Amino acid sequence: MLEKYADLPPEQEAIVASVIGCAITVHKALGPGFKETIYHTAFKLELDSNGFAYESEKPIQVKHKPPLESSWLVFASRTSLPTPASGRRPSGSRWSV
Repeated sequence: MLEKYADLPPEQEAIVASVIGCAITVHKALGPGFKETIYHTAFKLELDSNGFAYESEKPIQVKHKPPLESSWLVFASRTSLPTPASGRRPSGSRWSV
């Protein structure tokens, strides 16, 4: 098991460890030197093969330049996030990425 720096419930700790394991698998298989899109696609395939539900290329808002009254919202268009609390998709479910 990984060294932990935060107290997470065991269920969440298992999900985090599995997702990190997916990233390590991709890194070991591909090594360095590819464009980000190659790693992104490989990571999605690895998450799929391990039964994880996720959202890919999800827009997020990042606040920039406080104070809040005059802050800018920067819309980042590329982030992949695991979804529901369980982190695993139900058997046989399908979705588009």
